[in-house]
This record gives sequence, C-alpha cells and structure tokens, in this order.
Amino acid sequence: MSRPLKKISKTIKAKINKAIKARKFELAPTKKIDQVDYKLIDGVIKAMGFRGALVTDESRIGDFISFEMGPKEEERFLKKLNKKLGLIVTAKDFIWKVAEKYKTVKKI
Repeated sequence: MSRPLKKISKTIKAKINKAIKARKFELAPTKKIDQVDYKLIDGVIKAMGFRGALVTDESRIGDFISFEMGPKEEERFLKKLNKKLGLIVTAKDFIWKVAEKYKTVKKI
C-alpha cells in the first residue's frame, strides 16, 4: 500500500482538485516528442522500469521518480538508469532530450 504524497503543497493539491472537479485537463505539447523516433522514447521509458507512459515535451526524468523516494533512493534510481542507457542523465532532463542522446549510444 502506498503512502500519501507528502511533498505536494496544499496549493498544488487544491489546484489539482479544482481542475479535476472542473473536468479541465490540458495536454502539454508533443511537437518535440513527435520528432524523436518512438523506439528511443520507449527505450528510455523501459529503462526506467515502465512498460509505457504518456510523454509530452514537458516530461522529465524526475516525473518518473516516486514521490516516496528519499534522496538516496533517487540517487540509486538515477545511477541504475545511467548504467542502462549508457548516458549521464539527471532528474531535470527532458525525456525527448535523453532519447536524442540515447540515439548516439544505441546507434538507431
């Protein structure tokens, strides 16, 4: 059973709840994601341990790190990911940029 998300501020929670109640959902752009080979995006997502995900131009590696992870767990996650991809990435890196870098390593 997962614990409640503690790192999300009350303001953000209120905004999320307001958007849910208003049934208002806005998908971020996907122009940059659409320009990258899907196999590369999928490779990055799978390297993080996911079978699939909704990814936009604003999606970052950190979006896939659990809020329940502490700093040491996050560091282990990133080290493992770097090893799998053969790259050095951070939580702040955009998925589409990581996929473009991954292309040079994977040679697709």
